[in-house]
Formats: sequence, structure tokens, C-alpha cells
Amino acid sequence: MGASYMTVSGSDAADVWSLKIQHLLASAPKAIDVVIQKQPGVEMASTVSAGKIGMNILPWTLLGIFTFNQGKNEIFDVQLDSSGY
Repeated sequence: MGASYMTVSGSDAADVWSLKIQHLLASAPKAIDVVIQKQPGVEMASTVSAGKIGMNILPWTLLGIFTFNQGKNEIFDVQLDSSGY
């Protein structure tokens, strides 16, 4: 159970887009994958030039969040008409 507490001000006469849809997404477990695109790495950078003592440790990785074709069939979208909220 739930309710929307969003307040919108405006004129209904000027509202040409009166239909408002809320998309509630749900999926089976593991339907969305994380794809690592490059080997993760770590860089060390000195902080002496900034007037500090020590090193910055900069971990980095290149990744993307992706849904394969099989995963797309495991995600569903429940669309609710929220025009009255």
C-alpha cells in the first residue's frame, strides 16, 4: 500500500498532457548485469603539490549496467494512472 505526496500546482485548462503515468519496475533476481569493460586499477598520486603530506589512492574501473535479451524478459513495468494525485 502506498500513496503519492507530490504536489503539483498549475492550471488544468492549460494542461494539455493530463494523463500522468507512474512506472513501477520489478524484475527477477539477476536480470540486470554489471559489465566490467576494463581491468580495474589503482593509481597513487602525491599531494605535495597541494601543500599536504601523503598520497591519494585513486581506485578506478570502467563499467556499465546492462540488461541482456534474456534479462529484458524478466523485467516488467506496472503502469499506474496517477492523473488524480
